[in-house]
Amino acid sequence: MSPIWLTAGRVFGRARTAFTNALLTPVFCVCAAGLFACDLFAAEGTRQAPGLLWSVSVSPILPFLAVFLGMNTWSDEIHSGRIEEMLSVAVPERDYVMGKFLGVLLLTLRDLLLSLALTLLTLYFFNAKLVLDYSLSAFGAGFFILALQAVLWSAVSVSSSAWTGSAALSAVISLCLAVLMPRCGWFALQACAPQGSLRFGPMPLDAHVVDFVTGHVPLSALAFYILAALAALYICTNRICERRYIGVANRPRRWAVRGLSVLSLAVATLAWMLVARFGLVLELPAEIGSGERFSARTRHIMGESQGEIRAVVFASRKNPGFRTSAGLIRAFARETAALGGAHILVRYVDPFWDPAAASRLVNAGVAEDSIVFEKGNRRETVPLDAGFGEQACALAVQRLTLPSRSRSVYWTTGHKECSLVDYGAWGLSSIARAVVMEGYRNQTLDLSDNKPIPEDCALIVVAGARTEFSRLEGSRLESYLRQGGRLLVLLASDRGGLSSMLPAWGIRPKAVRAAPKNSLTGTDRVVSGFGNHAIVNPLEGERLVFDSSIALEPSVESTRILGTGPVAFVDLCRADGVCLAALSEYGSAPGADVAARPARLIVVGDVGFVQNARLENSVSANREFFLNCISYLAGVDALAETGVAADQLVVGLDRSGRMRFVLVSAVVLPGACGLVLLLRALVGRRRK
Repeated sequence: MSPIWLTAGRVFGRARTAFTNALLTPVFCVCAAGLFACDLFAAEGTRQAPGLLWSVSVSPILPFLAVFLGMNTWSDEIHSGRIEEMLSVAVPERDYVMGKFLGVLLLTLRDLLLSLALTLLTLYFFNAKLVLDYSLSAFGAGFFILALQAVLWSAVSVSSSAWTGSAALSAVISLCLAVLMPRCGWFALQACAPQGSLRFGPMPLDAHVVDFVTGHVPLSALAFYILAALAALYICTNRICERRYIGVANRPRRWAVRGLSVLSLAVATLAWMLVARFGLVLELPAEIGSGERFSARTRHIMGESQGEIRAVVFASRKNPGFRTSAGLIRAFARETAALGGAHILVRYVDPFWDPAAASRLVNAGVAEDSIVFEKGNRRETVPLDAGFGEQACALAVQRLTLPSRSRSVYWTTGHKECSLVDYGAWGLSSIARAVVMEGYRNQTLDLSDNKPIPEDCALIVVAGARTEFSRLEGSRLESYLRQGGRLLVLLASDRGGLSSMLPAWGIRPKAVRAAPKNSLTGTDRVVSGFGNHAIVNPLEGERLVFDSSIALEPSVESTRILGTGPVAFVDLCRADGVCLAALSEYGSAPGADVAARPARLIVVGDVGFVQNARLENSVSANREFFLNCISYLAGVDALAETGVAADQLVVGLDRSGRMRFVLVSAVVLPGACGLVLLLRALVGRRRK
């Protein structure tokens, strides 16, 4: 057998009977599972794949695993004197070094593979869609880059052990080289630089993981890990060679070997700088899903688009959002072409590398960190912020290819309603922007003014009014409804606002006193039961999250105000046996006057479901439900929102489910693996 594999087998076999290694594996799995669970729950609602989250969670703790596995690879031989016997055999020093390096690397990869297997098993047990609906290529790419990092950390650990001869000192030096120097140095650069992360970009080690998983593979990263590992192994080999030259007479030889070690570092650095200078990047078609990546509505817009559209990604490559946005826009262009839609030409403009093109965009009023869609003389800009995704791109393409709507959505004021321009947690700025992206204009309406309701009014929205409407304001709304008007009411409580007038319009609000049975935080209410209507049919299988729910029930008083015609009450969604959103439509039943435009009133028993805090902090179809209500009331029944975007991460666990997920992934499964490894180590020691 080759000395390399013989040495690697000894390192691997010694680790099987060591109690420290048997404890290290479950501790690593516990830390990896805990970080992954935190990142998974925090990323719910974003467009990040579980494979990316697992890779990013494991990357910071992987150096600790490799360091503690390799800290005593040479200390035993040095302290026991067996290294002199090893060097007396006609075996090259590099074979010993490579053998010990491979042993440590195999142990690290074993624990890394175990962590991946436990993660996939837990995800499949709690939500199989997280495994089946996402491509395993993300986990594979993440395992590859983590294995590449493990090569470097294993080489550093083995080299430090050879230089120090002490396991504790080797661990300290290795952690300084693998953890403190790169991460603390990066934080120091961020703190000292005037522009912080905008100048230096994200942490390089973490950025490499994101790059590889999203299919953006820089050759400079590959060169860095390979060259640094080779340099560390060469330095380790030279350190072992120094032990052959003992005595004062061999001092020049020892210094010559040390000089070669320093020279190897210089050569590796120059080689890496040469590769990085070219800036070569491999763009791989990494897909996040095994099924349809885009929703049915987005695919419909793609297929209906025609002509040639230019998509310009105007952002620095150091921007953390550049990688995901570039991958999404490439997939968007490929899917559009496959559906027979417009031909989308994707171009990248980096302000640092292409200042001329960046200046032209800035002069045209385009802000940095955005994607610009252009067709002829028309331009649509999509910012790379938290709201960027497939829906934003699809709506931009739709606005380029279809004539814009000239109708407005009017929001009442003067009754302590939620504000459209409030960007805080309780404001409605996010949903107001979504309405604008649908092609409408947001306007405010004061019903106390003795002015007619504008003709371009598509509908009126009463968002969380807390003070009573006057008799004059109520009569104006009743007159508006009699003429076929459309009204959307979001209740803040069962009292105040329009609560006293709603029974006359077909819907009676009533406070819900019972505690929610299905909740994310214990105070909110998860709604998953939908009625049979065009508004909620596309949301089947999704969920809504309400904060302060108010029950709604039909009222027989409606005919006295709206006239003698029929009034239809439609239950849109229910939770815990009560209706939380309802539609009251006058003149829609059989026998009604088909020439008259039916009046439509939608009441939702919560205004918080579209506030900024709810839309940003939970994954739900709240936004899509609200926009479907807008479309139905405005008379645009087609192209309804189909719920959460296809590339949006949905964990689908409530508070108790998340607690069970953490318990199983971070306690039960790693604990079982730890018991197996401890029993195996105990049996191995008894056999010896």
